Amino acid sequence: VMAFVKQDPGWLNRSAVTKALEWILGMQGDDGGWGAFDRNNNKLFFNKVPFSDMNSMCDPSPSAITGRILEAFGLVMQVLETGLYRVPDSLVPRMKQAAVKAIAFLDKEQEAFGGWYGRWGVNYIYGTSNVLCGLDYFTDRPDCDPDILVHSLIRSSSRWLCEIQQAD
Repeated sequence: VMAFVKQDPGWLNRSAVTKALEWILGMQGDDGGWGAFDRNNNKLFFNKVPFSDMNSMCDPSPSAITGRILEAFGLVMQVLETGLYRVPDSLVPRMKQAAVKAIAFLDKEQEAFGGWYGRWGVNYIYGTSNVLCGLDYFTDRPDCDPDILVHSLIRSSSRWLCEIQQAD
């Protein structure tokens, strides 16, 4: 979605992007996040099965993926605000509702020091950067409820990033 919309916002008027957004909305887990491949596949006891492949039978919602989806929704909503493009009327309220749930998920997943783990990048800088890119779109949205929460999440993660930055 982001690649199409960044390359040509006119893609928002095409069914391929609309269908992709619908699919992404349908994949949001009950916890408010998104897994990489499955919805609600977070029963970690499955990893104890003897034939389990290195604890990878489950697909819990990583913060990094949830951040990227927030970024996609935020980009779409930003482009739609120009008034030049349209999607089905029901899509934007559903993206906003999904974003509110995702932000609440990220609030629960944020580590005490301020970062988020990046499951696929396997480090906190990767995870935190993905989340921050998504949250950035929701800092000043009066129609998205957790405004204050977003600023708080960004502040604590920014503080952590500054603390760990190398001298060079």
